[in-house]
Amino acid sequence: MGAAGKAREEELLGQIASLRKQIDDKDQYIDTLAKTIADLEKEIKNRDGTIEERNREISQLEEKIRRLELELDQATLSGDEATKNLRDQLKRIQEEYEKHCIKAKHDFDSMKDELAEKHKREMDAQRQKYEQMLNELQMNASNDKEFVQNELRKKIITLEK
Repeated sequence: MGAAGKAREEELLGQIASLRKQIDDKDQYIDTLAKTIADLEKEIKNRDGTIEERNREISQLEEKIRRLELELDQATLSGDEATKNLRDQLKRIQEEYEKHCIKAKHDFDSMKDELAEKHKREMDAQRQKYEQMLNELQMNASNDKEFVQNELRKKIITLEK
């Protein structure tokens, strides 16, 4: 083998080295991709676990919603019944209030009439008292007038004598 064979051998060895380098690079790239794939598979597995966990949570929440809706329906029925009871109580209270208002008005009118009658009796009593006092004054005045007249007559008689 001559120089040409040697050159060709070196060229081929260079190509082999270059190809080995490319293979090593590709192996590293494959290893990197394999690691990336493994990481992605882990992430997918984690996400699958997270998805399953979220699906469980969703199922639990849906069940809780169903229970709450049932409770709400029952509470609504109870609320309707409680509302009816409250309305009945309110109606009874309003009726009692109206009765008390009528009774209070009647009591007020009775007290007003009693006070008016009492006031009238007191006024009549005072009028009679003052009329009696006036009559007494008039009688006293008449008696005094008569006394004065008698005294004056006596003086006149004594003076005429």
